[in-house]
Amino acid sequence: MSLFNELKRRNVFRVGSAYIVIAWLVMQVADVVLNNLELPGWVFQLILVSIVIGFPVTLLLAWVYELTPDGIKKESELSESAATVPKTAHRLNYVIIAVLILAVVYYAIFKDRVDVGEQDSLQTLVARPSVIVFPFANASGQEDQDYLAFGLTDELITGLQRSRNFPVISRSASLEFSQSELGASEYAASLGASYRVEGSISAADDGIRVLATLSGAGDNQVWAERFQHVADTTRLFEVADELVAKVSAAVMQSEIHRVQRTEYPPADAWEHFIKGINETGALDPGKYENARWHLEQAIEIDPDMAEVWAAMGLLEVENLISQPLLEESDPEQFYTIIDYFRRSHELNPFNGSACGCLGYMLSVVGKKGEARAVFEQAVEANPLSSGLRSDYAAFLLWDGRFEEAMENNDLVEKLGSTRFESASVWLNRSIVALAEGNNAEALEAVNRAMFINQNIYHTPTAVAVLYVAGDRAAAARLYNEMRQSYPDLSPRNPLLYTFFKPIDEILARQRELGVVDGPADTDEIYRVLSQN
Repeated sequence: MSLFNELKRRNVFRVGSAYIVIAWLVMQVADVVLNNLELPGWVFQLILVSIVIGFPVTLLLAWVYELTPDGIKKESELSESAATVPKTAHRLNYVIIAVLILAVVYYAIFKDRVDVGEQDSLQTLVARPSVIVFPFANASGQEDQDYLAFGLTDELITGLQRSRNFPVISRSASLEFSQSELGASEYAASLGASYRVEGSISAADDGIRVLATLSGAGDNQVWAERFQHVADTTRLFEVADELVAKVSAAVMQSEIHRVQRTEYPPADAWEHFIKGINETGALDPGKYENARWHLEQAIEIDPDMAEVWAAMGLLEVENLISQPLLEESDPEQFYTIIDYFRRSHELNPFNGSACGCLGYMLSVVGKKGEARAVFEQAVEANPLSSGLRSDYAAFLLWDGRFEEAMENNDLVEKLGSTRFESASVWLNRSIVALAEGNNAEALEAVNRAMFINQNIYHTPTAVAVLYVAGDRAAAARLYNEMRQSYPDLSPRNPLLYTFFKPIDEILARQRELGVVDGPADTDEIYRVLSQN
């Protein structure tokens, strides 16, 4: 008898088929269950390795043993014509059919979870907008710089087309605008463009200057930014890459806001909100009362403005950070802030700032699982929010998930970050470098962060990073500067400890490795600096 026929007679093929189908079903169920239980990734990997190892073992057992009415017996004890062989084959056929039915049922129920990814969710959320890039103007007035304007326009069109986030009007159609008698908005509308990009460029001895704007179909300006780079034409490509990222993010963010907002708040509520958020953004404790009054007025006029509730929560966070720390802090004040952010999140699940702050506050009160769920849901709903990604990266550092933190950190820059978010990016990098024992890289990153933006959130952490990385003189200088603006700030404040926790864990690991001449924690760092 041939080997193939012998494998078939001993039901090895049937056993293998049943094993594969059952293994697939087990993996699908395990994926759903483990995600809901928030178990670490190695549990799923262990199940996968066990299934792979079990496959050849199962085939070997099917070759050696046979299932009979009298129990499991060795194949060598049975004759080839034994009646149990076909009976076992029939049983295995029933098993395979039953498992296949279960697999079909499972796929029918959970196929949406399996097939729908982050990009698909985003595409179903917003319409597919189209963009036209009008030729950039040569603001220098010198004809020999026309090539810069043409080059930037060409690179921007090519980059946006390469990103495939949305349709981009062809280069030839963009260039024909100069020969058209239509205005910019009319010309864009005639080509079916939802957005148009316009701008200017000039080169001087001190660098390349670029002004870029993004406008919607109704002539409303969606985004605008001014760039300046050193005087080197090779940097033109870097400017183009930066523009591609920021224009893409601005278009998608605009589409999300267009879908989510069905009506606009009253003008007087919006005016109070703008005044209140401007006072909040100043990060000045002296402006707290005025900022809160404006936000309260906005809420009284329109209690369904999600932006105002988020601003109120942010204002209270900044106020509590800058106030003297009581010996027994009242946890209720933290939950009041959480309620502000939760209210904003309920009114507008796409508000990246509210979601990020809600996750941050949940981590402050120790609700790590709930914080993780908020961040993951928020990122899925609003994947292009650089502010949300920045907050998520900080949470991941707090949670000890450095690799994931850096993935989100890098994405913040690609999406186009504000000065605040850019400082956060470099501060996060400094903490990771510190964890890897690369003090030189940590110092370079933290100095860049402080050069970009010093504020009540990042500066206290930067002081600790500078101290641990070895530049204690710079830590002392920054500490004294910070104390002039925030004399009551305390490293034991729970709102700050979210930022300090990764550093304390790094110091704890160093002491485990025998490094005893360093500080025990950030509290000791601040105590030493305050005594000098």
